[in-house]
Amino acid sequence: MYYNIFFSTYSISSAVCFVVDYFYPKTRVKPESKKKVVNDYLDIIPLTSLNLLLSYPVFYYSEKYLEENNNDVNIPLYLLYWLTVADIVFYSMHYLHHYSHFYKYIHCIHHKYRYTYGAGAIYAHPIDHYTINLLSTFLPIYIYPSNELV
Repeated sequence: MYYNIFFSTYSISSAVCFVVDYFYPKTRVKPESKKKVVNDYLDIIPLTSLNLLLSYPVFYYSEKYLEENNNDVNIPLYLLYWLTVADIVFYSMHYLHHYSHFYKYIHCIHHKYRYTYGAGAIYAHPIDHYTINLLSTFLPIYIYPSNELV
């Protein structure tokens, strides 16, 4: 269920961003030609598709873990906890990837385009995607699971 939400929201928001980038380039700080936008998206799609595919097991097993491990929680406090821990993990991992050998070999892929694209959110080396995006999303859930979210 959560993977379907992730997949759908990522795909729809990326499509909307493509429409804006392609048909309304003047809404951007640095407008690009339509040809460049299409070429960049065609370059982005294979890696983001791989990352979407590789994300499925994490979502699947995390949902199973939540079904088996239950803690009754106060939802607003749990969301505050999740946002705090997820943000700390995301920031820490992203910082680590910028200031280590990870950048030269792995994280630089994510920063290939100076013109940002909506689809570029998960345009990253799979190791980068797992250690920054997915780890920051799911570590708080594994630390303190809540069946209220399933």
